[in-house]
Formats: sequence, C-alpha cells, structure tokens
Amino acid sequence: MNGRSPVAPDEDEEVGHPELTLKGAGSVRRWLYNWLLNSEIEGNYFHFIERWIALLIIANLFSLVFEHVPAVYQPYANWFHVFDLVSVGVFTSTPSSCFGSWCRSPRSF
Repeated sequence: MNGRSPVAPDEDEEVGHPELTLKGAGSVRRWLYNWLLNSEIEGNYFHFIERWIALLIIANLFSLVFEHVPAVYQPYANWFHVFDLVSVGVFTSTPSSCFGSWCRSPRSF
C-alpha cells in the first residue's frame, strides 16, 4: 500500500470502479452506498462489513450462553455489560442509517 487512504484517492489516480469516486457516484449518499453496501461493485467494503456483522451476531450468541454460567459471568460482568452496550449500539445504528439514506433504492439517489 502506498500510505494513502483508499477512500480519498488523488484526482489523477484511477480507482477500480468509477462509482467508487465521489465524482463518478454523483452524490455523497450514493458514494457511501457504493463503498459500504453495494454488493455489485468489486473492491469496496461490502464483504468486510457483512462478515463483521455476522461475527458480531455469533459473538452475541456466545455471550448469551456464557452470561448464564455464573463461573464465567461473575468475574467478567463489566466486560459483558460493555459488550452488550456496544452490540446494542451497532445493531441500533445500522438500521437507523439504512432507513435514513443507504437502504433506499439506488434509483432514488
């Protein structure tokens, strides 16, 4: 990697897909959708985000099981609480952002 951000390339640099540039996308909302949630574009963060959410769901299942084992839960009660707060924050903010802009039909951008 050349030390530059993949999100903000120089004007003369070419990005893999034209819609991954702000100029090619046409609007900030469309650009964010293309970088984060568009499964049809190669080279964006869609697969990374999808895997991260899946791992968070699996971690929540394990957390739910271990919260019912006193020998595990009691020494780490504060960590379980922090994990629950972070998980609720992520799972609350994801639908909120989708309803706000990203999950609309791409034609409405």
